[in-house]
Amino acid sequence: MDSITEDARCIINSAVELFTEQRQTSKETQYGFSWPACWNSNLAENNAVYDEVKRDFRVSQTVEEILRQMLSSATSAMEKLKGEFDTMTKKRVLHTLPDEIIAIILGHCCCSDDMGMDLYDIKNMLLVSRRFRSILLGIPSVWSQLNPHYIKTAKRFASYVTTPVITMEIWGAFGPSKRESRRVQEFYGLTASISSRIRRMTLTLSTRDLPHLETVLQACSSMSLPFLEDLSLGVSNVGHQCRFLCSNWEMPYLRNLEISGVIPELGPGILSQIESCSVAANWERRAEDFEEEDWGTSEVVQFLVSLTSVKYLLLDVQLMDEYDGQEGLSMCSVDKLTLSLRTLYAAMKLNIMDIVRFPSISSFKLKLGIPSLERLEEVLESVSSSSIFRQSLTSIAHFTLSLGMEHGSSAKTPFQIINDWYEQLEYTKLEDLQSVTLESPREKGHGLLSFTGSIDAVRVVRVEQVAIPENCISEIQSSWERFRQRKVAIFDSQFIVESFTLGDWAATVEEESEGFSM
Repeated sequence: MDSITEDARCIINSAVELFTEQRQTSKETQYGFSWPACWNSNLAENNAVYDEVKRDFRVSQTVEEILRQMLSSATSAMEKLKGEFDTMTKKRVLHTLPDEIIAIILGHCCCSDDMGMDLYDIKNMLLVSRRFRSILLGIPSVWSQLNPHYIKTAKRFASYVTTPVITMEIWGAFGPSKRESRRVQEFYGLTASISSRIRRMTLTLSTRDLPHLETVLQACSSMSLPFLEDLSLGVSNVGHQCRFLCSNWEMPYLRNLEISGVIPELGPGILSQIESCSVAANWERRAEDFEEEDWGTSEVVQFLVSLTSVKYLLLDVQLMDEYDGQEGLSMCSVDKLTLSLRTLYAAMKLNIMDIVRFPSISSFKLKLGIPSLERLEEVLESVSSSSIFRQSLTSIAHFTLSLGMEHGSSAKTPFQIINDWYEQLEYTKLEDLQSVTLESPREKGHGLLSFTGSIDAVRVVRVEQVAIPENCISEIQSSWERFRQRKVAIFDSQFIVESFTLGDWAATVEEESEGFSM
């Protein structure tokens, strides 16, 4: 070892020894290292011999190099220790957390939302430790969504759930095989055995289920579902044959009902407690081919008026025959109503609002499917031709018109047509409106709002005491050139009124959060 390196190490050792002595004799937290005095002298003014200065310089360089190597080594060791320390700290913190906190964390990790879960994450969590497995098995929400494909998995999940939080979904047979028939029957059998723990249930049936339909009806002829809140029943071409599927079920807490292709037989006690209902029927038949399999107008009306407490109602029904039942019917409990008329035939013929009056609705959405904008004026006049329809709009605060499948043009602009139609509604008071919305979903054609680019809806809203002006709809398109926004464009009623005199408009853009369905 050369003398320069040896001298450098001696200097470092001396500095460290001095540092240690300072730590032992002083209470201060700031300490310094002591280096040779010649390193701090003014070399330009002293008479040191050149060789001595050269040696001191090389020694100081060596000291610096050794210290840099020590620092690099210490940094590397520190980074390694930091990683190990962080890992051990996290494990230590996790082990000290109560089971209740870990259960909340695992629940969020495993469940993608309140109606489903990520099975891959669940399997990984189960393998972490025995404690994790024990905690995870005790979280009902993780196992509440039963797998509709595999009966063994569904049974295993159901065995972990002891509280009424299960979401049961039974899909009809995907084919005519015996295996599919057995799967469906076993799922209905499982439903009967765990009915007291089911909160949400979705059932679908089609013609492929006809071979085992009688067995299913027998297995579920009578069930007690004391905590069921949401029921969805979707049927394709076998509606009348399975309408009694739920007739003897006990569902004291059922509040939300969604039916498609079937009008189920339910007791008056159950129907009177429904708060939200969606009804779709007769769309699988051609309008001109009414058959006994279709749901008659009287059947639909009788079911609807039995919903004496429903507040949110979506009607997506094509009436196939004339109505010859009781007149003067009303549904006074409905607050938000959506009327969907998918085809030109449905829009031009009898609809539910020609028969039943809705005197208390505050929000009304009319969804129309028409082949072209050229038929718009004719369709709107047909839809609102009855006095019952007009009387239902006396108290609305929010009106939405949604057009789909539209193309073409008209002698009058569609906005002027809509504006004139709405103002001519006999019982409507524009000054009471809070908002008027026009929708044109792009996936169904974008003719009405094609001038807006990517916007799906335009809404005019009332601000403070400024009423929505009568020609608010007809002025939207002509004023659009100043706006190039996205999503939902909302026009302030106050600025709309001012624009008539000042020639100026103002608008704000709001991201669509809850959609426009009722």
